[in-house]
Amino acid sequence: MPRARISSYLIPLLSLLAVFSFYLSSMPASVYHGDDGETITDLCTLGIQHPPGYPLHTVLGKLFTFLPLGDVSYRVYVFSAFLSLINFLLVYLFFLRFSHLAGIKSHTKLMSAVAGFVFSMGFTVWEQSIIAKGGIYIFNLFFTLLLTHIIYSIYLNPAGKTKYIYMFSLVYALSLTHHHMSQEILLPLYAFFLFKAGAFKNLTPKNIMFSAVFFFCGIFAYFYLPARADMAYLNWGQPSNLDNFIKVVSRWQYLRSELTRSFAGSLQQVWKFMSSISVEYAAAGVLFLLPGMAAIYRRSRNVFIYLTGIILFFLAVTAVYLNLAKDRLFIMETYITPVYFPLSIFMAAGIYHTCAWLNKKLKINAGIMIVMFSCALVGAQVYYGAPRLDKSSYFMAYDYNKNMFDSLEQNSVLFLTGDGVVFPSWYLKYAKRYRPDITLVGSAVLPMKWVRDSISRQNPAVAVPKITSEKIGTESTGYIINALIKMNFSRLPVYFSYNKPEDNALDAGLKIVPRGIIQKVLPVSYANASPQYIAMQENIWKFYNFRGLFDRHPKFPDERAIGLYVKDYSVSLNSAGTYFEDQNLNELSLKYFTLAHDFYPKDHEYIYNMGNAHFNLNDPKGAIALYKQCLAIEPKYESGWFNLGVVNYKENNYKEALEAFKKVKEINPARKDIDPFIAITEKLVQ
Repeated sequence: MPRARISSYLIPLLSLLAVFSFYLSSMPASVYHGDDGETITDLCTLGIQHPPGYPLHTVLGKLFTFLPLGDVSYRVYVFSAFLSLINFLLVYLFFLRFSHLAGIKSHTKLMSAVAGFVFSMGFTVWEQSIIAKGGIYIFNLFFTLLLTHIIYSIYLNPAGKTKYIYMFSLVYALSLTHHHMSQEILLPLYAFFLFKAGAFKNLTPKNIMFSAVFFFCGIFAYFYLPARADMAYLNWGQPSNLDNFIKVVSRWQYLRSELTRSFAGSLQQVWKFMSSISVEYAAAGVLFLLPGMAAIYRRSRNVFIYLTGIILFFLAVTAVYLNLAKDRLFIMETYITPVYFPLSIFMAAGIYHTCAWLNKKLKINAGIMIVMFSCALVGAQVYYGAPRLDKSSYFMAYDYNKNMFDSLEQNSVLFLTGDGVVFPSWYLKYAKRYRPDITLVGSAVLPMKWVRDSISRQNPAVAVPKITSEKIGTESTGYIINALIKMNFSRLPVYFSYNKPEDNALDAGLKIVPRGIIQKVLPVSYANASPQYIAMQENIWKFYNFRGLFDRHPKFPDERAIGLYVKDYSVSLNSAGTYFEDQNLNELSLKYFTLAHDFYPKDHEYIYNMGNAHFNLNDPKGAIALYKQCLAIEPKYESGWFNLGVVNYKENNYKEALEAFKKVKEINPARKDIDPFIAITEKLVQ
């Protein structure tokens, strides 16, 4: 084989290996948080993912679960990475095919590899390529890239368009069975590019009929949903009948909450869009964006409009459609991943034409400059992304949920809430088959019939209330939980994964008692802190695993995981402290409040509770110091100022007490009960 031919294969092959090595080195060590547990479980058990169901992704991912590679979670991560490597090749090939129209006359294979690298090593693409849920967005990118290739083939050769039109119909239909929202957004652009490519010229009824046949063959992938609905362990929406099927495919449960409510919200999302692009390319890539766009605009206006349109369409839709709170803006990072394809093409073209201009003006070798600029850009991406995306020591989700399972008695019923707890619990029970005796109940979605039906599937012995109406809202959640407890409490242990059950969930004769990181439902008369209970509570924390919790990366911790699991540990410890405080066991309450603070030092309420414990232990000076520490974190914490005033008053520090009481009134002018404290203390100060 000629040396030139070998090198043409070596460039993409070595590039692929380099990208894959980065992905492998940063994959999570176990189940990741968020939706990962759901995705892994659905692929492993051939379940039905949350709307719109993602049937094709589920079936293809199932094949990877058979790989003899570590845990099933790792195999699914490899599936996501595999999809991303295909996308690398599609970006590489598109740039290679497009290079002559973009005015790139030399180093075409190198520049194609650069485009692929810039795309694949982008922060969000990299992150989504190494986690299970991310595979859904990477697969969506695959469809966008493949459809672009198909249309571009017609653009280059309109005479042989027929087979590509059929191919487009099939692939587009398949894309609609995946992340159809993104593909619907891009349909006007696809239609524009097809028109400019001459795809619609001289179409015959036969062509249209066969296109329709191919389209319906692709859309038939949705048949998976009703086919699996009555068999799958996880069966989101139970699409076994037409009404449920339409609701799942249309994402009915999300539609009412998604439309942007305000102009300020839209501006916030526009800013997030722009900042995400900067992060994706470590800011450095933006320098080459305009030169690349200008070069492509001058040489191939139709392709420029198509590529730019992808960016603008997603900017417009995400700005106007999504309704995201400030702490949920990170969701946009995954929604806008298709824009990174055209941006990478523009940036690679920008690097080439910048180097060509430098060669012309300053006689600097273009090849050397291309290598330097490309290495600088990709190096900046790796330098920024590698430490932040390294999840190779991540065990937080696995350990937290396994700790929770290990705290439960046999045949327990466990009420759960929150994706970071519910989905990894599914993974443990269904994918790992750990503690199949436990019945998992998703509290927040109990008004949905398919959720209540899943309880009976898990354990037919669990009695489930029959609700005749389907039109029930979230206000009924507490009543449904209450009914479930009443129907099963005498036969099965009942637990909550959280410490504040919904309104109306517990009758007056019941209360929840901490048991490690979960809460057990007990009759009030049995909810006493016996010596046996105290010993159990202490021992249960001793056998918990906390891998990665206290040896996190000092500069780049996973803030979302910390905000979820570390916070939940601290909340559980604080609940134990409150329980012991109610039992007048003040030394134990101080111990657990202090542990809660050790887990999550940012929470001012834990320090406040420690102050209360010191006060109850007749240590007013310790209480005052802790109240002041609490108020240094949260200066407007009303209870902290009030208790600080009370302790100072009892210690005859009347001036300090008066200042604290006045601060309470300043924070909450409507509070009338503080007035007598101020009046009495003012007299004592005079």
